Amino acid sequence: MLDTSRARKPTCQEDLEFALVQMKSETLNKVNDALVRLESGNYGNCFDCGEEIAEKRLRALPFAVRCKIARRPRRPPSSASVSSPPGAARARSS
Repeated sequence: MLDTSRARKPTCQEDLEFALVQMKSETLNKVNDALVRLESGNYGNCFDCGEEIAEKRLRALPFAVRCKIARRPRRPPSSASVSSPPGAARARSS
């Protein structure tokens, strides 16, 4: 029986090595997915808008699934962008 009270904690080096292995695995999965898209004729098309992903982007990131425009984070509208009647800001500051 394993004594869990004496189990050692992973070292920083082991944590780093695990993270690198995990990143390599995720990248390999993305490359494999890109190969499937290539075989099916869908490679290079944006998942969001369907437009072609720029060749320059695909050269830099061959497994890209979104074009440069679609990958931009969408921000929720801020309270400042809510329409106020003209002059409302001046009326409050007076």
